[in-house]
Amino acid sequence: MDERKKSPSIFLSIAKVAIVVYVLFTGYSSSVSRIVPARLTPPVVKVTPSPIPSLHVPYVPRPLPGQQKWSGTSSLLFGANDASWDWSSQNMGNNPAVRATVKSAGVTVIRTPLTSKDALQRVAVIEEIGARCLGILRPQDALQVVQMLGQRCNLYEWENEPDNGGPNVTAYSHTWNQHIPQLRAINSHAAFIGPVVAYGDISYIQRFLQLVKAAGNLPDAVSYHLYPCTDQSIETCPQHFEDYTQVAQQVKKAVTQTVGYSLPLAVTEWNYSWKPGQTPHNDAFMQNFTTSSLQALAKAGIALANQFDLASNAGYGSLDMINPLTGMPYPQLVAFQAMIEEYKPHT
Repeated sequence: MDERKKSPSIFLSIAKVAIVVYVLFTGYSSSVSRIVPARLTPPVVKVTPSPIPSLHVPYVPRPLPGQQKWSGTSSLLFGANDASWDWSSQNMGNNPAVRATVKSAGVTVIRTPLTSKDALQRVAVIEEIGARCLGILRPQDALQVVQMLGQRCNLYEWENEPDNGGPNVTAYSHTWNQHIPQLRAINSHAAFIGPVVAYGDISYIQRFLQLVKAAGNLPDAVSYHLYPCTDQSIETCPQHFEDYTQVAQQVKKAVTQTVGYSLPLAVTEWNYSWKPGQTPHNDAFMQNFTTSSLQALAKAGIALANQFDLASNAGYGSLDMINPLTGMPYPQLVAFQAMIEEYKPHT
């Protein structure tokens, strides 16, 4: 048979097979589609979620190390300074009569400059008196001092009055952020306090808090100094007793606005005047001044306060509460001791 005549029949056969396959396939597909049930859309149910409890826990300041409540007032309110031992040939470090007077008065916390050369001796004197230590640290040997003392001193300030001719707030905050985390790692029980400004320097305090907050290194308390009757007479001084409360309110406001909550306040130097010769240390008026000052500090809710100073010939002797040569108290210490007796619990 002519091969050219066989080709059409072959093509017809192939076409028939293709048609059969197509019919079978499409028929199967349609039958499958008919037996698969339609997808059901579930009804929309509105679910009101349960309220999620707030994870925010209000900040509650922890008490400073050694702090107790005395008649609703901090026991650390009744502190004082032991300033440089270089200002007087006789001082708390080498005169047993001075130490005996301080111990008898019941001073609760003594603020003192600490260096690697004298920290052990100074803290030993404070321990002998029965007071707590508030150490003033400096960058060059702070790590060594805190390591040396262990838990013998659990209150520290970082430097002193940086706004009074010291580092600006940026530099001060930088050294704080650099050193304080290391110091806290050495003594986790200690409180570290700043910025130790010379007065209620609100701008310095606010900027300091902004910089240390950003670094996660807030202080355990905010400190400043206050001498309300500087350049005042005995007659005009009482008009300034309210300065304690007014400045505390201003600092509290600045802290809350900057941090978002309150922090303990510390007035780590206070007296009549910071200027030599202005404080009438041997006048009976100092009893009124001291009683009114401590009452105002208590009213302001101050957590820690330190009169300046005990017996270092500070201000050529005008700021001392005790005669560094004899150990005898001046009128200010008489009132100071009476206030301690009034507030301290008697068991």
